[in-house]
Amino acid sequence: MRGRHEHRLLRTWHDETGLGPTDHELLVPDPEFHGFRQLTREEAESPDSTYLKELKAS
Repeated sequence: MRGRHEHRLLRTWHDETGLGPTDHELLVPDPEFHGFRQLTREEAESPDSTYLKELKAS
């Protein structure tokens, strides 16, 4: 998580000072995140059953 904070600090510094290259890879905004959502029963069972099959096979 530390890296995200440093990225935000760099973007803030760049916005306030106008210094540094505008195309720097760390100045790319973070992808939007709108939180978690509840899974349906089918969505929840699918990864569980796949994982259980892999465990039984090993």
